[in-house]
Amino acid sequence: MRSRLGDQDAISSYYLPYLDDMALCLERSDAEGYAIISEELLQHQAEVILDALIELGYTEACTPLT
Repeated sequence: MRSRLGDQDAISSYYLPYLDDMALCLERSDAEGYAIISEELLQHQAEVILDALIELGYTEACTPLT
């Protein structure tokens, strides 16, 4: 899945701002800020996985669970 974001430089340039912000939140004991950044990152990862599943023909991947 990581390769879907590009080469190592592209991956690093994407993740480093998140990791820097998360480190700042930890230094400030900012649990809420850390959680918000984590949620954004996890949401992006879920979207990357969803796109990959759809490309592979698993169109039911975008069907909401009931």
